[in-house]
Amino acid sequence: LPFTLGQVSAEDADENTNGVSYSIAFVSDSGGDIFRMLGPQLQLTAPVPPAFPGSHYTLIVHAADSPPAPGSPKVTSSEVTVRVIRVNDNAPVFDTSSYDLEVFESIPPGAFLATIKATDGDDNDLTYSISETSEDSQLFRVENSNNEAQLFLQTNLDRETRDFYSFDISVSDGTTEVQAEVRITVLDVNDEDPVFNQSEYTFNISEQLAPGSP
Repeated sequence: LPFTLGQVSAEDADENTNGVSYSIAFVSDSGGDIFRMLGPQLQLTAPVPPAFPGSHYTLIVHAADSPPAPGSPKVTSSEVTVRVIRVNDNAPVFDTSSYDLEVFESIPPGAFLATIKATDGDDNDLTYSISETSEDSQLFRVENSNNEAQLFLQTNLDRETRDFYSFDISVSDGTTEVQAEVRITVLDVNDEDPVFNQSEYTFNISEQLAPGSP
């Protein structure tokens, strides 16, 4: 900065030796501190605040001639519109680099597990997905809602068979994709009956064995 945005032009049919001078008379949306005229060139002199879709500035530029004395300068106005185009230059950021969850083995398929959330400095819509390269990607699913991901279970769990799962979840702002790891520990539920090692037991004892004998 400064950066030249463009150039305006005004012609004066009178023979004014000093030509035409330009000035900014009005800028909308408190933008008076970020624009200036350098001759006929409109320049940006400071960073533009974060844009929202369709944002723009409206400027009123004056062109004044410079008549030889005596005489008042003649001034004319022109409206200039500067449209702000958003640049997607910020990657999404998860609220944590990894998610550690604990769930009971008794929860049914379709059960809600957690909310996964990321933020985006450009206020883009975010899309979440489970990385298909993860071994456990088919066992869980995500639903996108209000720039968050709702994580759900897809299968039955059995801690006695497997007690830990791990996979990556991705978020994309349409340009950049980042990942976070999800680790799920399965907690035991008392769902198993005790089982004897054999169906029946036979013991032999002597009739002369005294009570209390080992």
